[in-house]
Amino acid sequence: MAVLGTTITPYLFFWQASQEVEEEKAKGRRRRPSREGPTKREILDREMDVGAGTFFSNLVMYFIILTAALTLHAHNDTSIENSRQVAEALKPLAGWFAATLYTIGLVGVGLLVIPILAGSSAYAFAETFAWKEGLDMPVINGVLAPFLLVGILIASCNRSLMRRQPSSWLSRVVVGLTAAIMFVAAGAMFLL
Repeated sequence: MAVLGTTITPYLFFWQASQEVEEEKAKGRRRRPSREGPTKREILDREMDVGAGTFFSNLVMYFIILTAALTLHAHNDTSIENSRQVAEALKPLAGWFAATLYTIGLVGVGLLVIPILAGSSAYAFAETFAWKEGLDMPVINGVLAPFLLVGILIASCNRSLMRRQPSSWLSRVVVGLTAAIMFVAAGAMFLL
């Protein structure tokens, strides 16, 4: 389920499809009838784009699974319950650098995922309400992102959802301040 859930994502359903339309519009095909019936070359390009993205994301996933198998399972650590245990389990592979490596990985994933989730959500909302959307326009992403951050904050503070490991106070403050700043910026955009 985890493999399917990380491969078949809202990104594919909303962002990818909307991006294809944006590329068509950039080529001067602004009206729907002019965008119907892609050429064989366009279909091949799309297949290669989706195929390469899927291949590399699954390659990364494979190495994450392999690393877990080589470190956790090989040392009989099959009941990991918190981040500290994961970092400790990485010590045979990464030595004293394990906790730092794990932290860098988590932060890196967050920096990659939040814009994609917010952008995909923005496309989904825009299409649901028939709003104009596009990366070349003032995107609703900036307006939706603080709501997404509040959702992340609520979920990360929930002890049962996070299996008794809610986010730290520092991360709550940082996410809360970021969301507040983004709410103010979004409000100012509409008022000014």
